[in-house]
Amino acid sequence: MRRWRSLALVVAGLSLLSIPAAGVWSFQIVGFSAQRFQGNSGLLAMTTACQSQFPASRVCSSSEVANTVKLPGPLPGGLAWVQPVMVGGENGASVDQSGGIVPGTVPCTGWTNNSSGVFGVATSATGQLAVTTCDQLLSVACCAFSPVPEPPTSLAEPAAGVALASLLAGRAACSAF
Repeated sequence: MRRWRSLALVVAGLSLLSIPAAGVWSFQIVGFSAQRFQGNSGLLAMTTACQSQFPASRVCSSSEVANTVKLPGPLPGGLAWVQPVMVGGENGASVDQSGGIVPGTVPCTGWTNNSSGVFGVATSATGQLAVTTCDQLLSVACCAFSPVPEPPTSLAEPAAGVALASLLAGRAACSAF
């Protein structure tokens, strides 16, 4: 009987261990800046706008936008600048990690150019990344290091462990007679 109770406690304990622990942390979108910029405003000015509105934030990268799983709530309409993550390119164009092809090699010539013939990357409120000209007056997508909730590996897992523990406990009680 003791052996079955011990086994039931071990099985119940294992099912409790499968409940997700505290989430991991990563950069997530926290909002769009109220202040708007053209492509010649500089990365630090954009980051300052993010930090004044969302403490400890910075300009989002395109990969952070793509990997955001925890939205802060509805984002305002329109586009917001993001810092592209270039992974390659040729013939005067770069490829962003999101798969977008950006004419030129750096966004808005290193955030120093507001010409309609130079390009940068922006995101919409729904997370669609787009190439846009640097003469556009846009908000900035701001990201901060924040916890990401982890989904359970299986919704039935804790219940299955409890059911098995109950079954084993009942079996132990039956064998006691």
